[in-house]
Amino acid sequence: MLETDEHYYECPNCGWVISFTFIEGKYVSFCPYCQERLEISKEEFENEENDSLERFFEFD
Repeated sequence: MLETDEHYYECPNCGWVISFTFIEGKYVSFCPYCQERLEISKEEFENEENDSLERFFEFD
């Protein structure tokens, strides 16, 4: 299993809970429900004011 960050997000396509992994300079996720590969730049992902990603919950 790949290590992920401690945050989980809603897939923008289907609403499934996903997490992202940092690979080769960008954050990548694969939604197992809708089979979509999601990629986002490091700068955009780490921007707390980013509205394109909805944080679902944080790992305790």
